[in-house]
Amino acid sequence: MKKKITKTQRIIADVVLLLLVIALWVLYMVRNGGETSTAMLQTVVVEDGVCKNIPIENNIAVMRSGQYVINAKWWPEEEPGVVSALIITNEKGEQIFGCTGNKVDIVSTKMKLAAGKYNMKFYFLGSEEETDKFASEHDLGPVKGERFQGYGKDGQWTVNYSVKIQHPIKQIVFVCMMFGLAIGMVMARIMVLATKKGPKTTAQYDERQIVVRGTAYKYGFFTALFFSIIIALLEFAEIEVPAQTGILIAIGTVLSIFVMVAYNIWYDGYFALNENRKALIILFAIIGFINIIIGINNVSLGNVIRDGKLAMGSLNFICAIFMYMVLAVIGLKSLVEKREDAE
Repeated sequence: MKKKITKTQRIIADVVLLLLVIALWVLYMVRNGGETSTAMLQTVVVEDGVCKNIPIENNIAVMRSGQYVINAKWWPEEEPGVVSALIITNEKGEQIFGCTGNKVDIVSTKMKLAAGKYNMKFYFLGSEEETDKFASEHDLGPVKGERFQGYGKDGQWTVNYSVKIQHPIKQIVFVCMMFGLAIGMVMARIMVLATKKGPKTTAQYDERQIVVRGTAYKYGFFTALFFSIIIALLEFAEIEVPAQTGILIAIGTVLSIFVMVAYNIWYDGYFALNENRKALIILFAIIGFINIIIGINNVSLGNVIRDGKLAMGSLNFICAIFMYMVLAVIGLKSLVEKREDAE
């Protein structure tokens, strides 16, 4: 006779799986999440229309070979009377990156870098001819955008020159999101198992609840379908929506799930017969609160709104709103039932 796995054994197995996923995520971040950076404060001096600065240089180290992007930035509040230029070379003296500009905040394309030291050299170009000659000598191509018109302006300016060499942010964000999704799913499974009453680990529904749940899934599907059609029509009409594409997809998904859950709750198809309703309600409240805390942190980091649009950092607030809307439906349903019982 085949021995059945108990609820406790399932929870222990899921906890082990959760720890394994977290360990893999930590290992990935240790190997890929770091960055190497350096910054230099430099006083730029122009007297009688001539720049008095000589080139400055520094080294920056890459500890492990791999795919990287280079972020170069100098953004003084007041424009100095020169154009600054940066050239980065490897240990063989081969140029791997270069840029020029009076104000710069640029991220390179993804490139493969070997472990080792890289030399950074900053130049100060005092005329348009000098800038064009420098760009030509270092294969930087023609100057893009408006040409700088402030050459030769006398004065002194303190400029912070910074360079970061890091793994591609989008790649790291995507992998972290996948790990976060896996961790969330395992945690949700553990919590759902913990809310079950009795030895059975699967949710038990009667025939009427099964019918209700089938109808709820149908309404959820049509909600997602209509939302997708609306977004497609807005795109076709070239009406800009103040949200990134990923957030629009998330809103549509959350909205369709809410319709499904709300219908199930209202017609008594959501809570299983062997489910601890109170424990599940507390779980929803905790998850909503955690998402609010994370959302507030995202606000402080500037990840909620970018370029005037809702960004992926707002996803936690959307999840929190979903959780508390579900709790509101549960509360409203409970009030209606109490009123009906009183009558």
